[in-house]
Amino acid sequence: MNCWGQEVYFSNNANDKWDGTSDVHALDGGVYFYMLKVKFKAQGDEEKIFKGEITLLR
Repeated sequence: MNCWGQEVYFSNNANDKWDGTSDVHALDGGVYFYMLKVKFKAQGDEEKIFKGEITLLR
């Protein structure tokens, strides 16, 4: 998410990587926030949410 709360990247695949773009446009440098919802199948499908921030440097 950017600082206005707009989603800039989404994936259901843990192997996907974010390259600092939204659609095909390079995003400006700055702070972006993430929220990961992870389902642990080995622990009875327990879900955990991880939140934090990433600083994108250009």
